[in-house]
Amino acid sequence: MVQTLRGMYWNNQTSRVEAFEKQLGLSRPLDLIRLSNGGASWPDVITSAGWLAGVAAPLRPRGLQVCLQLWPSSLSSADAYKRCAAGEYDDNIRTLYQNLLAKVPGDDPIWHSPLYEWGGNWMNWSITPALAPLAKQVFRKAATIARSVSPRFRMILNSAEWNNSAAVKFADVFPGREFCDDFGMNLYVKQEYQGTNPAGILKALLESKHGLNTMIAEAKALGVRGIWIPEWGLRPHEKDKAQTEAMDLTPVVQGIGDVLLREAGNFDLIGYLFWSGRSGAEAYVDPTGTGKFPKLDRAIKALDDRMLAANGTTPTKPPETPVTETAPPSAPAAPQDPAMALVAEGNEALFSLRDRFPEPANSAIRAMEDRLFWPLVATGKKNGDPAGRETEATKALALAVHAAGTLDGWPAEAVAAVRGWLDRAKALLPAEEAPQPEQPQPEQPVPDVVATLQAQIARLQEQLTAEQAARAAAEAKLAKVPGAIQAAVQAALA
Repeated sequence: MVQTLRGMYWNNQTSRVEAFEKQLGLSRPLDLIRLSNGGASWPDVITSAGWLAGVAAPLRPRGLQVCLQLWPSSLSSADAYKRCAAGEYDDNIRTLYQNLLAKVPGDDPIWHSPLYEWGGNWMNWSITPALAPLAKQVFRKAATIARSVSPRFRMILNSAEWNNSAAVKFADVFPGREFCDDFGMNLYVKQEYQGTNPAGILKALLESKHGLNTMIAEAKALGVRGIWIPEWGLRPHEKDKAQTEAMDLTPVVQGIGDVLLREAGNFDLIGYLFWSGRSGAEAYVDPTGTGKFPKLDRAIKALDDRMLAANGTTPTKPPETPVTETAPPSAPAAPQDPAMALVAEGNEALFSLRDRFPEPANSAIRAMEDRLFWPLVATGKKNGDPAGRETEATKALALAVHAAGTLDGWPAEAVAAVRGWLDRAKALLPAEEAPQPEQPQPEQPVPDVVATLQAQIARLQEQLTAEQAARAAAEAKLAKVPGAIQAAVQAALA
């Protein structure tokens, strides 16, 4: 029988997981949580997953699924793939896995998605047809290193359905059953892409070019062991609209569940993890325990009961895989120019801040992130068409700083999140690129005030003229004094 697993993307908030379980009245706690590491720098890549796993320790014995990037976001995807496939990052990747494992005691499986969401154009490891052969090598290498650290790692080849324009199939990247256990497809209900009709939404998620049905068909053809929805976002309202249950997504939840459970005889594992959402306009699955999405809550609870009823096994360790070490690693690539590094850092940070704050901060953050996206496209770190966009790093920084404005009306938390980056960006900009603050114009007095001042000036001028005449007369008298004194002296001596 199939093993069924249910979980939630942790989003660094233990309370959200517990509130979700309580709100839905789940008959059993969730089986696992999902977390990801940072990518601002090599130290961030290597240490952050272990730190997060340590912070999430109170959620044990819930299991762990991790989506880990293997190199910093600032690196060019094409160059990083080549270097990683050649073994230059082996030591860093091994240390990453060791740091994670140290914070996750026990012998239960750790499900791992390297190169996660590789089908979208928003990751700097997005896979194009030209990169697919290298991506296959990199996935194989990640699996080899992970299982040399511990046989607990079970590897997931994890793409995404929404906004997926890549002409790459799972089969193009699949490294072989000995290196890849499961396939995963992230699904998000986003009405801006799929419309507002629940039947149409379900059809898009299942039958699009990169939909769930396509992944399942490839998984069966290639003989992988399990299928996942590693991130399942259910947003029952349109983007930037009131967070009310504007749409009944019960047919979507039931339809996806029907498809998953229909495959119970073809795989040894079926799992999904709900995206817990952000604040602002990205409210998913009502994780706060407020009960404002009651129909969605009931649909998820009903699917949870079906999944538990279908579950017939306990977690098992993945099979041991022979490990073949590659050539000794060399040092990571030298850092790029400061402007481009700041562009990459800002783009990643601002992407994570989108939809977390109210207006006008949210629109400004999105505009800043967009200005910083196109230099990364031009250098191969992101996918997209940069035609008509500013791709020079310094000019893009200037545009982002200008989009930030004065930060007036921003919440204090949003200001604190961007202030440091803005200060460094402004310091890096040459004088001609730096946005110049507007110089306040002198206040112009009203006409009545002008007339009054002119009269006062005239009176003062008259007083000055009179005082000057008096002074001249006095000086003339003083000039005659010495002559009168001399005449008196001479007369006295005669």
